[in-house]
Amino acid sequence: MKRKGAFLILLLLLTMLMSSFIIYGAEYRLGPKDVLSIGVWGQPDLQAQQITVLPDGTIFFPLIGQVEVVGMSVKEVQNTITEKLSTYLVNPRVSVVVVETRTILIKVVGEVNRPGIFNLEPNSYAADAIAMAGGPTYKADLAKVVVSSPDQSEEIIALGKGNKFNDNPATGPKMEEGLTVYVSEHWLNWEKVTRFSVILGIISAIKTLFKL
Repeated sequence: MKRKGAFLILLLLLTMLMSSFIIYGAEYRLGPKDVLSIGVWGQPDLQAQQITVLPDGTIFFPLIGQVEVVGMSVKEVQNTITEKLSTYLVNPRVSVVVVETRTILIKVVGEVNRPGIFNLEPNSYAADAIAMAGGPTYKADLAKVVVSSPDQSEEIIALGKGNKFNDNPATGPKMEEGLTVYVSEHWLNWEKVTRFSVILGIISAIKTLFKL
């Protein structure tokens, strides 16, 4: 009976681990407010402990104390805890699962339909922030989107032409807490430019016909 119970616990941990990998991916990097479920196989006192990453980027785990995890992947945290526990346990088998992720606050202003501050998932891009703000207006110039940080540094990125996104939304830096995304206004109205171009094309075609 005990063996069956232990097998079910292991199966549950493996399922959670695979779910975490599928949802968050190997590239997900931990940060403050992420919630982890950490367990050690065969150690009842160290099973499935839900731990929140502190503002300083650390967690507290029994036996080993404070562990810095900010910026680490789930696999890196697992390896770190395993290494530290090896001082106290023989061949510890550690599982680490992300059960809840933080969100980051991003400000979106300029030529968007709903300017404001929005919650985004980690690993989002400027295009995701603009989409959260209702998308670009007809006057937007996605060829010049400014991403600025609290320290006043800026990066200009091109996400498209006029108010049309290009085929690669994963352009520019990944969004971080406190960034501002500014969508500039194009000095040309692209709808009028397109209409004018069509008219010029028709006139040119008429002239060609008269020359025949």
